[in-house]
Amino acid sequence: HACIRTCEHSAVRLSYDPAVLKSDPVRRRVVMGVVLAGIAAVDPFACVRRAMQRDGAMLTLGQDVLDLTGVARVRVIGLGKASIGMASAIEALFPDVPVEGVVVAPEPATVSRLRVVTGGHPIPDQSSVDAAQALMSQARSAEANELVIVAISGGGSSLATLPLPGNTLGDMQSMTDALLKSGATIGDVNAVRKHMDGIKGGRLLETAAGAGQVVTLVLSDVVANPLEAIASGPTIPDTSTFREALSVLDRYALRSASPNVTALLERGRSGALGETPAGGPIFDRHIVHVVGDAAAAAEAARGAALAAGISANVVTTTLTGEARDVARQIVAAPPDAPGIAIYAGETTVTVTGGGRGGRNQELALAAGIALAGNDDVVVAAVGTDGRDGPTDAAGAFGDGGTVARAAAAGFDANACLAENDSNGLLAATGDLVVTGPTGTNVGDLIVVYSAAP
Repeated sequence: HACIRTCEHSAVRLSYDPAVLKSDPVRRRVVMGVVLAGIAAVDPFACVRRAMQRDGAMLTLGQDVLDLTGVARVRVIGLGKASIGMASAIEALFPDVPVEGVVVAPEPATVSRLRVVTGGHPIPDQSSVDAAQALMSQARSAEANELVIVAISGGGSSLATLPLPGNTLGDMQSMTDALLKSGATIGDVNAVRKHMDGIKGGRLLETAAGAGQVVTLVLSDVVANPLEAIASGPTIPDTSTFREALSVLDRYALRSASPNVTALLERGRSGALGETPAGGPIFDRHIVHVVGDAAAAAEAARGAALAAGISANVVTTTLTGEARDVARQIVAAPPDAPGIAIYAGETTVTVTGGGRGGRNQELALAAGIALAGNDDVVVAAVGTDGRDGPTDAAGAFGDGGTVARAAAAGFDANACLAENDSNGLLAATGDLVVTGPTGTNVGDLIVVYSAAP
């Protein structure tokens, strides 16, 4: 795809395929500028460097100040879609201290003094198991004269996974796939993940009990930043239980998705397996800091709109709900024209059809259906990580012409929505937003621009 360059000050390359501008070049260019400004604000390298500063032997992180005197090594453990940028920023703070560790990312990359491995996403694969074992080995090797810094971001749950005894990778793949298609919230998904996995729910930190000090930096992709849910909380005390994980399976009728996982959770509920750690000495000397989130992205997006002379408002940074329902709700309450309304969060899709798409594409298609014939409003729904579901798109636009363009290309918009089959239609209508991986992840941005074409 041909791309145009934007957001020059971002350490992550942010660009998009300009083909999406064809049907409405003026308004769509404005919207994409607003979206990319939001993504640039949560560049992981910049987020870490803003949050953590070093002055000689003193390391400042928010209200916490650590004395590095006597620290012989900094050990970095990273996992998630933003782990490369986060790890690079950490490493750059310690040019005079030995640094080692492992970072798990969705794609191959290089961090000069760290080992980078890849894991599977959104469904874990054998590389995810290998990655989890490498991370646990690093945690197990931590010593009392070391500072361990864990960099966590969205996607970590899939990128690093470690089946518990009696459970296989295939079992976990089946259950994860079923959970993601069920419409379950990220909290419900992770309650199950944490109880069928040996690295999640505080188990990574528990394994690092020999470390002198552990710091966790979080780039949050979960609505409202619940620490235990982000990448399934590998360094966070877990208050959920095997019983709660089983209740999730019951709520979404998923016991049959993987009989072995269900049996594992039943053994845990009976007391035959140990619960995830709810605390302990290593947790007491553990520092956690959120370095970036959806609220930061939304506020930067608003600032970009204001700088362009357009009235703008952040409606919410905790958007949830079924994607098609959310689309109808936001279309029913457009901003005052001309103006921009910004939403951040993460919707869900209950998959009942056999189509291909993602939550942002489904939201955009539903918005296009709701807006049919209305030329005053344009909606864009974009994943800040550059990936929407199992597709190459980051998201899509929906506007008053989407349905007509679809019909001209031989697509029935309502039928495609019913089949969860948004990707092919939106490609044919020129509505797909394609950015490629952005290197960050704080959930989704939805921008509603109300202005005459």
